[in-house]
Amino acid sequence: MEKRSLSILFMDDELSDNAPAHLADAVEQLREKGHEVTVTTTLQDALDRFQSTIFDLFIMDLDMHKVITADAFQKGEDGSPRAIQEAYRGSDLAQVYKSLDNGCVIIVYSGAGTSQDMLKLANYHSFGYVAKGDRGIDNLLNMVSKAQEAVTHDLRLPSPRQGGKILVVETGGMPFDRTQWKSVVGDLASVDFVSIKDAPERMSTEDYHAVVVAEKQFSVHHIPYLRKLAVFQPRPHLVIACDISDDESAKGVLIDLVNLRPFKLVNLGAVNAEGAVTDALKQAFHWYDGWETFKAAIEYIHEAEKYVDYSALAEEYDRCAYTDDEGDDEDLEEPTD
Repeated sequence: MEKRSLSILFMDDELSDNAPAHLADAVEQLREKGHEVTVTTTLQDALDRFQSTIFDLFIMDLDMHKVITADAFQKGEDGSPRAIQEAYRGSDLAQVYKSLDNGCVIIVYSGAGTSQDMLKLANYHSFGYVAKGDRGIDNLLNMVSKAQEAVTHDLRLPSPRQGGKILVVETGGMPFDRTQWKSVVGDLASVDFVSIKDAPERMSTEDYHAVVVAEKQFSVHHIPYLRKLAVFQPRPHLVIACDISDDESAKGVLIDLVNLRPFKLVNLGAVNAEGAVTDALKQAFHWYDGWETFKAAIEYIHEAEKYVDYSALAEEYDRCAYTDDEGDDEDLEEPTD
């Protein structure tokens, strides 16, 4: 089946008239493949465009600090202008896009990315992360090709499911023993245990609401096994938990975890990690009851309300109502005796 072209929003603060060759080439090659590509260089412009246009795909950079407007300057103590240091992170905008949920697929194309960025991207259900570099464009085009199969405008909601089980996948470096796992799951569901090697076979023969695999530190050797678990989503959803740090040596594995597109990625190094795993399992378990379906963040709805001119809407309503009344009067026939 032929893949259809996509409407793409491409955000990078270096996409100007003097854009680096790798960025200009990426945009050009996407257009040559028939995609409609809209380019933007700021977070605010990307958000504004999102509010007025439905995009199939959002390709974004993470480090958006290079474009600084005049409003981003203020006087320092010595009277000289200084840039206001703000967190210009593309991963924060990803949260906005996914919270409003119009079906837009998110791909990150960046040379930056902290561990916190990776954690956010995984939990905002981003489609994948592509690192800029020698083969960056080829990898990006390959990721976009995969995204074409994921993009759909059909509303397909899973039917609600009652009861069920959670599968705990055991690894060599699990942070919890079996007794602790039962405490983490609580009365949410019954729990089965299986080794990471035997997990795919178990998942193909048993019906689970959620699958969780936790490891203090995943390595490249775990990724092939985790990939076999991820393909079963969304029935069941996969929750992955591990220690997440800014250690450069672990960045490659962290990117691999993000690109598995787990339902939730939990940082075991955070405060109350056990509670975070419990919350992630609850969300995965109840997904089929629609907890997260079209769940727009209230603050963004309130933000949109600021731009509504209710007085103008009322005047337009009155004008239309008056026009309709006039038309109705003309159609009335004189009464006859």
